Amino acid sequence: MDADFIDIDGAIELTGLTRSGLAQLRFKGEGPPFYAITPRNIRYKRSEVVAWMESARRTRTDSPALAV
Repeated sequence: MDADFIDIDGAIELTGLTRSGLAQLRFKGEGPPFYAITPRNIRYKRSEVVAWMESARRTRTDSPALAV
């Protein structure tokens, strides 16, 4: 089991998203899975962030996401 947890700054660095962009994805339930240790202490598993990014893989700009 991969327990390599990263904080919000680590997720920002890994994804290239902004802090507010990542917060909006959490709010809408569209971002990578996260762990709310406390309401202000959010963590992500590195492997889950990478898997989430890979799930957005496209081969064309007009194609839907590929099944992983």
